[in-house]
Amino acid sequence: MRLKFMGRSATAITLIALFAGPYSTAVAAPEKTAPPPNTPTVEAPEQTSPESPPPPQISLIIIGPGEDIHSLYGHAVLAVRQPGETQERAQTYNFGVTDFEGSLKRFVMGRAEFRGTVAPYGELLADWRGQDRDVVRYPLNLSPKAARRLAARAQHDVRPEHTHYVYDPFRANCAIKLRDLIDTYAGGAVYGALGNAPIGRSFRDDVRAAYANHPSLLFLSEVLPGVSLDTARTQWELGYLPAHLERGLLAVNLEDGLSLLGAPVVDHSRVGPDPRDGWPHTAQTLLALFALLLGLLAFYAPRLGARARGYILSALVLAYSVLGVLLLVLHATTDWPDMRVNWLLAVVLPLDAFLFWPALRLALRAQAPGRKTRRYLIFRMGLTGLVVILTPLVLAGPWAPKWVAMAGLIAAWRL
Repeated sequence: MRLKFMGRSATAITLIALFAGPYSTAVAAPEKTAPPPNTPTVEAPEQTSPESPPPPQISLIIIGPGEDIHSLYGHAVLAVRQPGETQERAQTYNFGVTDFEGSLKRFVMGRAEFRGTVAPYGELLADWRGQDRDVVRYPLNLSPKAARRLAARAQHDVRPEHTHYVYDPFRANCAIKLRDLIDTYAGGAVYGALGNAPIGRSFRDDVRAAYANHPSLLFLSEVLPGVSLDTARTQWELGYLPAHLERGLLAVNLEDGLSLLGAPVVDHSRVGPDPRDGWPHTAQTLLALFALLLGLLAFYAPRLGARARGYILSALVLAYSVLGVLLLVLHATTDWPDMRVNWLLAVVLPLDAFLFWPALRLALRAQAPGRKTRRYLIFRMGLTGLVVILTPLVLAGPWAPKWVAMAGLIAAWRL
């Protein structure tokens, strides 16, 4: 199927990295909290009269995760039911649609285009029920004038000439689109309540929670994304995730004191277990064990033969240099901010390829590395040790991959 929802696109970042290159590195300016949106309205001010028809009923639909990896982040859409219309026929606006065919390079570069579509609510609900996903519908308690304008804006935004936007999993997706639209027609009440509300949670926390049952994706999420994922976010910023958006909007009141969200209507409750059940720190644990194994290798390395030490050293050098080159190339080409600030690049330098020739000479000729090689290893251990020490203090980012890198350099020195 060519059309995918937001949940699929959100996890596609990690899946694409498997085939096209990891998340990236280097130092960039710190992010700033996004200001409240300033979305223009579509039509002229409404002229009300006693004969004006009833306004549409607009509902925010929160869809939970499913079994497929692409659905682990959930989804959110907006349903507009006109007077006299059944809920099944309500026009449902979905701003998380893309064509994945041929878009691999655009995803890696951070330039994938998404768009909005509209379909009857009944058709989409049948699909979500078939996937056994939670579906909760919240009526929006907007004024008649605001409801009409929001409905008109949603219709405007799915037109071909207006609907395309550059996708960002954390800053421009289906949930962010709905957050901004609702905030605009609620008079800025959403940003007013959530814009400066600290929550003590980062994007990486959400990534770990989503992939808790998928160790391979957890591993990628520890190694590839940069430190932007570790920044503590406000409730407004975390509105990118449908579950966070739902939680935040439940706390928003309008100027008249009425809650923004009405009483929830559950259209489907998941029967199976939560597909995200698992240990979110599996990758960290495995990386720590790998660092321990490298430490044991460093301890026993002098007891190995010269050729065996040479082959092991060659494998370590190859792993370090390949990962370093991939991180550097992606840093130079991607537009994703979360893939551009990664201190792991300082501990897996592309320059490590310099060690490959001395390692091969040790393996093939039992010839010990020279003075330049040893000096380079001392420099690398010093730089990596500094990064490891500063990580919990000022650099941020996962600590486990850096410990693996340090243990590997110590093993290389002993080899």
